[in-house]
Amino acid sequence: MSLGLGAGIGRYLVMGFLDSTVTAIALSPFLPLRSGEAGVGSALIIMFINLVTAFMAEYTEERRDLGKMERSLFMRQGSMLKTKLYRERIIEVIHRSAVFGAVSFGAAMVTELTADLVKVMGIPVIPIALLGIFGSLMSRYFGGNEFVWFAFYLSIGIAAAGLGLLIRFFLP
Repeated sequence: MSLGLGAGIGRYLVMGFLDSTVTAIALSPFLPLRSGEAGVGSALIIMFINLVTAFMAEYTEERRDLGKMERSLFMRQGSMLKTKLYRERIIEVIHRSAVFGAVSFGAAMVTELTADLVKVMGIPVIPIALLGIFGSLMSRYFGGNEFVWFAFYLSIGIAAAGLGLLIRFFLP
């Protein structure tokens, strides 16, 4: 079930694309007729939020694992923080977070650049279609039904767009 990309990287490719695309789709009603700056700006914000979130989640997990190691080896709490293993783990955390941030930025930019090209009842068609295609690719990764995954990811995109439109309508 691995994408052959190292520990945790496949997970961040999937989460980065899905999270950023869904977020950008939900925000699309708030940036009508976006200029280049607005698209890049919102993509940078999405990237920053995802990068920080990924870093903190991974760092917390690594610290927890190192704490377990300390306890099992009867070491003083915090003593693993001075080891080469700790430095290697932090570099891995930074690497995985950077991958997540880069994928997040790319997915958000593609969504921002295509959101206004084709709309049906205010719903951006191209980014949602890209989500559906991504879903069918994920079906191969998970060994599921291609149509079911396509429809599932498509419905996630439609729900995100609908949520954005509802919020825009009721909270102008």
